[in-house]
Amino acid sequence: MSALLLAPAMASAQDRPRVAIAIDPSCTELDAELTAHVLAIELGDDAELAPSDLESTTRARVSCEGTSVSVDVDDGLTRKRLQRTFDLASAPAAVRARLVALAIAELLGAAWVELGMRHDAELDGMRPSPEGSEEARAAALDAARDRLVDETSPGDLETPTPEPITAGPVGVQVLGALRLSGEPLHAAGGGGLAVDIELFAPLALVLDARAEHGRVEAGALGSVAVTTAWVGALLALRLPFGLDHADFGVGARGGAAILEGRASSGASAETIAGGTLAVISAAHLSLHVVGSAYLHVGVELGWIAVPVRGTLAPTGETLAGIAGALGVLVLGVEIRPQ
Repeated sequence: MSALLLAPAMASAQDRPRVAIAIDPSCTELDAELTAHVLAIELGDDAELAPSDLESTTRARVSCEGTSVSVDVDDGLTRKRLQRTFDLASAPAAVRARLVALAIAELLGAAWVELGMRHDAELDGMRPSPEGSEEARAAALDAARDRLVDETSPGDLETPTPEPITAGPVGVQVLGALRLSGEPLHAAGGGGLAVDIELFAPLALVLDARAEHGRVEAGALGSVAVTTAWVGALLALRLPFGLDHADFGVGARGGAAILEGRASSGASAETIAGGTLAVISAAHLSLHVVGSAYLHVGVELGWIAVPVRGTLAPTGETLAGIAGALGVLVLGVEIRPQ
């Protein structure tokens, strides 16, 4: 036996659809009064809840099996019967009545929208006559159209614009470096890490730490292994173009140099260590590859203001040194989280 929910009739009942809602006693977890209240709010002035099946043009019945809910709408205005079944297991108890009421309102809108469709006159004559007045059917059609417009507003139909990818303010670089410098001129290879920080447009600060190693041949005397460890700071003017950017800056790099003599047989060798300092100018380019990854290339030119030299005793002739002009080619990968 279904429990029929009553609602007070309204003065203009002849001009609007009248909906009776019945909730089966099997729906023990469903608040029947709250469901009817929410449905009345959803229908608003477009329709009203009827006090009984006999006084309604449309009937909605709700039955339950466990957490599964079936909503059955029998619409007298269109002679259509619509049904929907869904599960409320994952829905909090406080919102179950609202979900059921919304399901009823959606089925009513789906039924009433047919009132605006054209039908074959001969087929219409074979169907049972619809219930309700012409005014009620017109009101139902208006209600269905209003609900359709609300649920498919232009804002809902527009394709969301994806957020543009932007470069983050901090980048971490893993670098390889090839340095040409010294007395005599020699090559040294190595690598290191750098942190790139955007200060405020258009300035950026680059801090790095590198280690390089090379060898200078000293003829019959042997050779000198040249190792440097640097830390540097570069203040750069940043020119962005899309996700890529170019930096032009000046700075300094200081650290320690170790000159380790490796003598041939019969000769003696020493190791000399000392602090060194260079002023540099640089041009770096970061090219976006994919996601947060960039290809980083750069050229640095400078002058070693504080040199370290290894000399031959007792003449004082320089065998190897970190001194004079320097040039550095840099190649690496930069990660700049969005």
